[in-house]
Amino acid sequence: MRALIICGSGNPDGFTAALCRGAVAGLAAVGVPADLVWPAELDIAHCTGCRHCRDGCGCVIHDDMAVINRLFRQADLLICATPIHFSGPSSLLKTVIDRLNPYWYGSFPHPRYQAALLSGGRAAPDFRETETILKACGITVGMKWCGALEVAGTDEKELTAVEAAAGDFVRGLYPLSDNRDVRPLSE
Repeated sequence: MRALIICGSGNPDGFTAALCRGAVAGLAAVGVPADLVWPAELDIAHCTGCRHCRDGCGCVIHDDMAVINRLFRQADLLICATPIHFSGPSSLLKTVIDRLNPYWYGSFPHPRYQAALLSGGRAAPDFRETETILKACGITVGMKWCGALEVAGTDEKELTAVEAAAGDFVRGLYPLSDNRDVRPLSE
C-alpha cells in the first residue's frame, strides 16, 4: 500500500498543512508510506480543454503535473487536502483535479481509494461543494470514496489538535474498504 497526499494550501504553516502532516504520521503508524505533494511549489498549468487526452495518450501539457501523475499511478489511496475557499476547494487543488482528465479517457493505473482533509476557518463552513467536487473527480477516475475529515473553526483551534485528528482519521481508514462515512471533527 502507498498513499498520495495533495496539499491544496499555499501556506506551509497553516491548518491544511497540519492536516497533511498528521495524515503522514497516521499513515506511517499503520505502515503505509505517503508522498506529500505541494502544488504551490510546482509549475502546473491549467487544463486548456484541448481534448487531446481523449485519444488515451495522456495530457499534451508538459509541466510539473508529471510529478503528481507518477505518484498518482503508484498510489493506492489519494488524499486531497484543502482549505475551503468560497465553499469550494482551493484553486491549487482544483487545477490538479482538472488535469486528471486523462485518467477518465485512458486506462492508466490510479489509486483505488480516495479521501479528503477539509479545513474551514468559520464555525460552520459549507464543506458540501468541495466534497461534491472531490467525489466527482473520484467517480470519473474510478476511485472509491472513503470519507472526509471536516475541520471547522480553524480560526479558533490549535494546530496540534488538528494534526492529531488527521492522524486518527487516516488510521481509521485501514484496512481500506469500499464504504466510508464523512467524519466531522467533534468539538
